[in-house]
Amino acid sequence: MEHKTSNKFCYASLSHPTIKESIALHNFSILKLSVLVSEFAQQMAVAHEAFSKEIQAIISTFKRKNYELKKQRPMETPNCIFSTWEALLQETEVDAQAHLDAASLLLKNVYLPLQEVASHKNRQADMLASFRDRLDSTFNEALRQMEQLGKQNIVSRHKVSREKHKQAATDQGVCLWEKIVKAEKEYHTSFKEFASLPREPNEKEGEVVRGRLHRNHNNYILNIRATNKMADEFNKALPRVLEVRTVNLVKEILHESDD
Repeated sequence: MEHKTSNKFCYASLSHPTIKESIALHNFSILKLSVLVSEFAQQMAVAHEAFSKEIQAIISTFKRKNYELKKQRPMETPNCIFSTWEALLQETEVDAQAHLDAASLLLKNVYLPLQEVASHKNRQADMLASFRDRLDSTFNEALRQMEQLGKQNIVSRHKVSREKHKQAATDQGVCLWEKIVKAEKEYHTSFKEFASLPREPNEKEGEVVRGRLHRNHNNYILNIRATNKMADEFNKALPRVLEVRTVNLVKEILHESDD
């Protein structure tokens, strides 16, 4: 039986932050190699095209000389030397056309695709690196807040009333909702900016608007998924907490009855 691979990932499945520089260096070297190969293909195409034009110019010159030589011959008689010479001219002309075709194929199938891929992957790598940095910052900030909340709960466990706990939970929910609303507004604003771009925008301006749209989109999705994940974990943890509280309460009642 084949096992289906899950497409869901968590923060733990991502690469460790300590190897971020190694990954960035690897991506840079790969992109640099792509650009290097594309430049090689471009220069080879230029060389093939120039070589083809030079050969065709030489062939044209010697075809004209051959035509003049034919007119000087006293009569048209079969001659193996002339036949071999004309065959050599034809084969050389075919070779020149082959070099021209090779130049066209190098530009079409190697240079242009590699240039487009390298440019796209470079922008994609920058966006992913920026998103990962923001994700790590959000994760570290969440850990710091959790540690602070844990310390506060330990210090004031017996001092805070049930109403204050409820108010703190409500405030936290309101804070999360405000973050989602803010992220949604920023996403809508950046999308309107992107939609209002002209058909042929300035390259720098278009990159800035598209980058802002991608960042706000990722931030919006991240906030929604984080809130949904927190709600799921709360729904899973609440029954267990109630179960533990119930067991402890039953034990206390039984203990009091025994006394």
